[in-house]
Amino acid sequence: MKKITAAQAFSRAWETFKKNPLTHIAIFLLTFLLIYFFVNIILPEPVNRDKYGRHGLQSYFLIFLLVYFVQLLVAVFLNGYALDVVRNQYNGVGEVFSKYIQGTTVFYYFLFSLLLILIPLIITIPFVLVALAIKTGPIVIFGLFLGLFVGFYLSIRLMFVFFLVLDRHSVANAIKVSWKKTEAYVGEIILMILFAVLALFFGLLALIVGALIAIPVIYFAQAVFYNEAVSEPADQTPATEALEQ
Repeated sequence: MKKITAAQAFSRAWETFKKNPLTHIAIFLLTFLLIYFFVNIILPEPVNRDKYGRHGLQSYFLIFLLVYFVQLLVAVFLNGYALDVVRNQYNGVGEVFSKYIQGTTVFYYFLFSLLLILIPLIITIPFVLVALAIKTGPIVIFGLFLGLFVGFYLSIRLMFVFFLVLDRHSVANAIKVSWKKTEAYVGEIILMILFAVLALFFGLLALIVGALIAIPVIYFAQAVFYNEAVSEPADQTPATEALEQ
């Protein structure tokens, strides 16, 4: 039985955002500015072979991993922040860091994100190899579409894994729980994705201010949806009641 819909999740996310909009905007803005500063100012141009010399490829790979790791930390922090806010458990940025930025959590995030990339690739590569062997293009196209479809379906059925990891589940257990809990919510999750795309699109139309409102609301909507469909806050207060307090 469904306990939450995409429309309800975004409605509650908006109500949550309105309670303290300046704080939410400031935290998301500072986080994205730190990423921009790190990637575009601290790190050198990875494609500049003259700067790296004969070690260009190795340097490019190391920088790619470093940027990916920083983005992973940001994802952990923002999802943890959203989860605490919608549960009425937010007690400052420092607590979010100490609570969620831990070695095991970050490793599980990395492991699962790697699986989401590798599985569609593993499905696509055989079609590419066959196409190269018999020199035909349609098989490649079919393989690419199949890989994209599998990746999209997995992103739906495993939507809750990142939040479950934040709630101290192992990757294996998080996958099992997410697969079971999303069975009744496939349609609503697709609507969640559509609502998020629309919110971001209209936010970008309103330039920077609109995007700074849309992005926190999207994060909060995902946290509300997860919190209602899968788990309960630590004090066992249902998410619907927690948001209304």
